[in-house]
Amino acid sequence: MFKKLSFFAIIALLLASCATNKNIFIQTTKLDQTNGFSNNYFTYYLPKTQIIINIQATKIVENKGPFADYAREFLGNLNNIITKNRTYWQISDIKISSRPIRDTNNIYVVRSSVVNAYNLQLTKQGFPIALNKNINYTSITPETQSFTKLNRKTDSSETLLVIDQGYKEVYDTIFKTQTYDTIQRTIPIIEKRFIKKSIREQARDLANKIFELRDDREALLIGEGDSDQLPDGQALKEMLGGIDKLEKQYLAQFIGRTDKTIFHYKFAYTPEPTNNVIQTIIFRFSPKLGLLPAEDLRGQPVILELISHQTVDKIRSFTQKQDILKLLQKNPPKNSGLAYRIPELVTVRLIYNGKVLAKKDLFIAQFGVVSHLPAQIFKNPDLKIEFYPNLGAIKSISTH
Repeated sequence: MFKKLSFFAIIALLLASCATNKNIFIQTTKLDQTNGFSNNYFTYYLPKTQIIINIQATKIVENKGPFADYAREFLGNLNNIITKNRTYWQISDIKISSRPIRDTNNIYVVRSSVVNAYNLQLTKQGFPIALNKNINYTSITPETQSFTKLNRKTDSSETLLVIDQGYKEVYDTIFKTQTYDTIQRTIPIIEKRFIKKSIREQARDLANKIFELRDDREALLIGEGDSDQLPDGQALKEMLGGIDKLEKQYLAQFIGRTDKTIFHYKFAYTPEPTNNVIQTIIFRFSPKLGLLPAEDLRGQPVILELISHQTVDKIRSFTQKQDILKLLQKNPPKNSGLAYRIPELVTVRLIYNGKVLAKKDLFIAQFGVVSHLPAQIFKNPDLKIEFYPNLGAIKSISTH
């Protein structure tokens, strides 16, 4: 992962640097261990990792068609017929990522006896990028949201534009008696009136219209009739598209209508390394209500689980032994060199009702170890060190 010089090569460079810059005083101290400042100083932060969870949730509204009960009777074996109205939610996509934020418990002060005795490049957030080396880097803005609904997008089925066929004409014959020149005659009179069709009759009429549309489509495709009068090219395409759209609208009266609204949520969580396995409720979910804040008990908890791979445990144990040895010295060193992180690999999982919804392995800065480079590295301008700014870890050490 890191490009390194040999240990002896680094020691040789540091010794050579000290020989030529022995009168320059440089020290790096943790901010909370510093009582005062000199004129020549700067501060930097070590980053810690914030986990970002992007959730796409879909609200689905299903409406039963008015003729759903007669769909199979008049149109055969249709699929996906909505038999009752209902509204429900689904989690349709999850993305897990990370970004660095300032670790306010790891702020360091670098002080020198002379001006410009160091060339440490920092991000806008104050994270180390490189020493004695210029790197093109765009700082990442920290995430602050904890429960944020970003936007919504609606995907609805076509608005149904069907002419009302709910009434039919009925002709009744009424006999009336009229007197002409003292002679009475009975004559029939036909009266027209409108009565409302039954639901079944309306369904049958609309089904017939669907069959007519299918016949029209077939006629266009196979070229029945006078072929010189049939449309072709773009005109044919538009006519077929119009038939397809109208058939879809008519079928919706039998199949039903589905409206989908997509919501995007973003969650930010900054874990603290209290245990090798950490679980926290990041939000709650209800199939009826959708995504809810963690404290809303109407939904079931969605758990964010972090499992440390414990790959830096040996380094941590070694560092702790060194700290103990320093405390046992009569004159322990008061200042450390340039602080950097060795991050830990962590498996991040999102769990709902015992099912893993998403999983990703991430390097988490604060789950790792803080180590130090010697302060003398500032005295050697030929020694170039590059860092991973989002983790605070060493990327490379070189002399060119």
